[in-house]
Amino acid sequence: MSLITRTAFPLPMQYLGSKQRISTWILEEIDQKFAATSHIVDLMSGSGSIAHEANMRGWNVHANDIQPYSHRVLKSAFETSREGLGEIIEWLASGALDATLLDNGRSSATHALQEEDSLFARALSDDLDWQEYAAFCKRVNGAHTSATGNYDLFTSYYPNTYFGVRQCLEIDAIREKASQSSADTASHLVAALISSLTFVSSTTTHLAQFLKPTSSSTSTNLINCRSRSVQEHVLKRLRLLMNYPTPNVARTSNLTFEKVLTDFAFDPNQTVVYADPPYFKEHYSRYYHVLDTLALYDYPNLTYNQRIGSVTVGRYRDDRIVSDFGLRSKVAETFSKMFTLANSRDLNMALSYASTSLLPAERIVSLAQACGYHVEIKTTELRHSGQGQLRAKSDVTEYLFLLSNDH
Repeated sequence: MSLITRTAFPLPMQYLGSKQRISTWILEEIDQKFAATSHIVDLMSGSGSIAHEANMRGWNVHANDIQPYSHRVLKSAFETSREGLGEIIEWLASGALDATLLDNGRSSATHALQEEDSLFARALSDDLDWQEYAAFCKRVNGAHTSATGNYDLFTSYYPNTYFGVRQCLEIDAIREKASQSSADTASHLVAALISSLTFVSSTTTHLAQFLKPTSSSTSTNLINCRSRSVQEHVLKRLRLLMNYPTPNVARTSNLTFEKVLTDFAFDPNQTVVYADPPYFKEHYSRYYHVLDTLALYDYPNLTYNQRIGSVTVGRYRDDRIVSDFGLRSKVAETFSKMFTLANSRDLNMALSYASTSLLPAERIVSLAQACGYHVEIKTTELRHSGQGQLRAKSDVTEYLFLLSNDH
């Protein structure tokens, strides 16, 4: 199939393990190996970079991810009608959201918002002692047990943690507006909000833990982060969505890989299954738990730390998803299960994995061969980031395993 007019993905995320930088290489290798392919099943789509590249090539797309936040982004980009999107863009652009910031359960943050506004104004005029801001953050940092359940989740759980006070109010107000909108408009609003939060959060490159004001420079950096307008980021993404081409045939799902490979019918002559499983023992739900909370908006219980007698510093949900791909005791068995299911449907596969992962490349090959696949390996060198710091160039070898069953 021919390329369509290339455009940027409208709902980007700062995302560990994203294949955005090598997505073109991956799709070109898949296209060369499986020339008849016109349909990709992206089993662990994450931030959607591979599904996006496939869309740019005119392929049909099935984008799946078990994490709720990923699914909301994928559903908005690839599957949801944009009818009525212009109206919500006009509403946001008019500044109407500001009048709703302190509505309902959010009214309890009135004084905190006034205090934050005053501190930020003083910081802008170089008239702020950073210790004043540190004291404010320590005093106003969310007592999640005080949440009313009336669209005040972030205002109650996260002020001066991952986000500032005004940012939390904006998040909750946008989530409330989504609840008052059509299902399609709500899908786009929440997806644009999820995307935006990865760029305005008071963190490094992920949301495992938030940064704290421990000096004049860190306080300045945090104030700069927390001065970013959430609604402006959301508005930018909604405008990009208006012109983003959807695939001719698209489906998204929020399922395990087993359910996708078992419950859906795919033409093996035109379909390739692409898998990009977690590479390491730390689970994505730890790094992006706040985004799942936004997607679900369910006022979750937070994990309790017995040692400190309080909720965990990162304020993790106590029902975070744990992938067997990240468990050393189960990873080989899980790969075998995936290969067996795909091969039983006569489906070719492409698999991304890295040299720093739990299983070495030769082990992946032997597992795939034992399940009936012929394996070809392609490699590229890639500089990975970790905890916000770039490692040495060519630190990681990215593998692309091409698995064919000669059906």
